Amino acid sequence: MIKAAVIGLNHIGLIHCGVYSDNPDVRLVAVCDLRGDLAERAAERFHAKAYTSVPEMLAAEEIDLVSVATGGLENGSHHREPALQAIEAGKDVLIEKPISNRLREAKEMVEAAGRKGVRLACNLNHRFVPAALKAKSWIDKGDLGTLLFLNMRLTIGNPNESTPWIHLRALHPHSFDVLRYFGGDVSRVQSFLTRAPGRSVWSTASINLEFASGAVGHLTGSYDMFGGHPIEHCEAAGTGGRFVLDNVYERLTFYPKDREELRVFRNSIMSGAAGSMTRSATGLTLSCRRSRMTFPLIGSPARERTRWRCSASLKRRFCPTGRTARRCAWTKSATTRRRERNRKNGWMCRMVYGPVGLRQTTTASELLGLLRGAGVRAELLDGDELRKTICKDLGFSREGRLENIRRVAFVAELLARNGVVALVSAITPYREMREHARSAIGRRYIEVYVECPLEECERRDAKGLYAKARKTRSSASPEFPIRMTSRNRRTSSFVRRIFRSQTTPGPSSTF
Repeated sequence: MIKAAVIGLNHIGLIHCGVYSDNPDVRLVAVCDLRGDLAERAAERFHAKAYTSVPEMLAAEEIDLVSVATGGLENGSHHREPALQAIEAGKDVLIEKPISNRLREAKEMVEAAGRKGVRLACNLNHRFVPAALKAKSWIDKGDLGTLLFLNMRLTIGNPNESTPWIHLRALHPHSFDVLRYFGGDVSRVQSFLTRAPGRSVWSTASINLEFASGAVGHLTGSYDMFGGHPIEHCEAAGTGGRFVLDNVYERLTFYPKDREELRVFRNSIMSGAAGSMTRSATGLTLSCRRSRMTFPLIGSPARERTRWRCSASLKRRFCPTGRTARRCAWTKSATTRRRERNRKNGWMCRMVYGPVGLRQTTTASELLGLLRGAGVRAELLDGDELRKTICKDLGFSREGRLENIRRVAFVAELLARNGVVALVSAITPYREMREHARSAIGRRYIEVYVECPLEECERRDAKGLYAKARKTRSSASPEFPIRMTSRNRRTSSFVRRIFRSQTTPGPSSTF
C-alpha cells in the first residue's frame, strides 16, 4: 500500500486527492495547504489529516509519495520549496506542470532528487494515454518508416494576463513533451508570437521546429480559442504512412502510404481513456461502390449525434462524396443511447441538505463514486465551490440564499436534461428554496435530509460558524423523502442506502 500526501489543494490538487482515494493500492494519509480552510475541507472530504506546514506533515506522517500541486506565477513558481522539502525527507515526488517557471529551479530539483536517490516526476500526462502509447508503438515498430514531420496544435481559452509568458510556460510543457515523445530531441526552434486584441500577453504562438533526427515540425498554440471544442491535434508522418491523434486521446487513426485500409484506436471522452482497437475490415467503414472509396465510420461520441454503421439494411443513403451507398443505415451514437438510458433510469437530481457540519459534501462525493462506478454519468455541485464561481456575487441574506439555490437548480436541471445525474450538496434553511428546486427540476428530483444533533454539528464545525451564531435549530424537521441520521455512523453506509433507495419520492424514512 502506497501512502500518499498532496500539497496544494485548489482544483488540480483535489483531482490528485480524488485519484489517490479511488486507487485501491494507495492510501491518502495527509493533505497540506497554507490555507487552513482548504486543508480542513479536503481532509474531511477524503478522510485524511490536514496540515498547513509541509515540514510538520513530513515529520508526523509516514509517507511514500508526495504530490506537489501548488501554483504560483505561471503555474510553477511555488513548486520548488515544497518539492525540495519532500525530496530532502526521502520522499518520491510528483510535481504538476510546469516543473518550474525558472530553468535554474527545475535543474536544482532534478539534481536534489538524484543526490537523494528518490523519484521525481512531472505530471505531463498527455503522453501516457493509451492512444499515445499505441502511436509510439507504431513509430517504434517502423510502421511510419523514417519520420519526416510532426505537427501539433494545442489551443484553449484562458483570460490569464499575469505575465507576458503565461501561455507558453503554463500550457506548452504538454505540447513539447508530446512532440519529443514522438520525435525525439529538438535541435532548433523559430517562433512567432502575437497578442489577441485587448490582451497584454503573448496569447497565440506559431513555432517551427527542427528535430535532431532531421525531421521538421510545427506547433500552434493559443489561449484565445473556445475550450468547448477539441483542444489538441497531433499529426506525425513518415515514409511509410502517417497518424493523426485527435483531442488528446479521443481517436488515433493510422493512414498507411500504400493501402486504403485504416487503423483506428478510439476512446470516448465521456467514459475515460480505456481504448479499443478497430480496423476498417471489421465493418466499421462505409464502402462506396461507385467511387470505390472507403470512409471510417468512427466519430467522437462526445460530439456526434448520429453516425454511419454498416448493417444488413438495404436503405439507400449517401456517402461523404455525395454518391449513393447501399447496405448501410443511420444509427444512434453511443452518447445518444447512453443519454436515453440515463433518462429512463428515473433519478436525475439528488439534493443533499442539512445544517453546517453534517458532511453533506462527503456523502455526495461518495455517492458520486458509486454512480460512476456503476457506469452512470454524474456530476457533483458543491455549495461552497459554487459560491466561489457562479454565485460569488451573492450574500447570505434571505434573498441572496434564494437566488443561490435558483442558480444551482438551473445548472442541475441543465445537467439532468442532458442525461447527467446531478448531485447537489447545499444548505437550504428555507422551505421556499426546496420547493423552487423541486418545481424547476421536476419529477426526477429527490431530496436527502441529513439529520444530526446540534452539539455534534458544533463539534464538527471547521468554519467556526456556530461560534458566531449560536442559535437553536427549529424542532420542525423538513419533510424529505429520504432522511439520514449522521451521528456515530459511517458515511459509507448512508451512501449505499441512498444508492439503493427507490427513485420515486415516497414516505419519509430515517437512515
